Amino acid sequence: MVSAANASPSGLGSVSPSRDEFRALAEGRRVIPVVRRVLADGETPIGVYRKLAADRPGTFLFESAENGASWSRWSFIGVDSPAALTVRDGKAVWTGTPPVGLPTEGDPLTVLRETVAALHTEQLPGMPPLTGGMVGYIGYDAVRWLERLPELAERDLDIPELT
Repeated sequence: MVSAANASPSGLGSVSPSRDEFRALAEGRRVIPVVRRVLADGETPIGVYRKLAADRPGTFLFESAENGASWSRWSFIGVDSPAALTVRDGKAVWTGTPPVGLPTEGDPLTVLRETVAALHTEQLPGMPPLTGGMVGYIGYDAVRWLERLPELAERDLDIPELT
């Protein structure tokens, strides 16, 4: 962590929130976003992603560029997720080390709802718009968790309904 004394006047190298602010936030939350400003004018989001992800599974890059713009304010890169929630054949199961106190199996919507609520982060001033939660996909056929629909298509892909 870089101390405020070592941060440049432009804010580069600064870490937010401060340790005292972090401790105060941690009293009522499970997830506290931390941001460090760095000078990366010689890097692209894809280049940084490639370096951090290093061809490992379970990584992601979200870009916030709009309408073909080549530069934007935020890029979100995720690596080293400690756990993954997967749904196969209508049953939710965690792989890895799931968050403490959350259901580890059962109804997919209940597990997903409780996990999102527990990992929710409030929008804090000066922070990026995405500071916590879950990343993944919910398959089209997950609508069957909500409505009774006929199974018309053959299930020919071995992929989870949610991950």
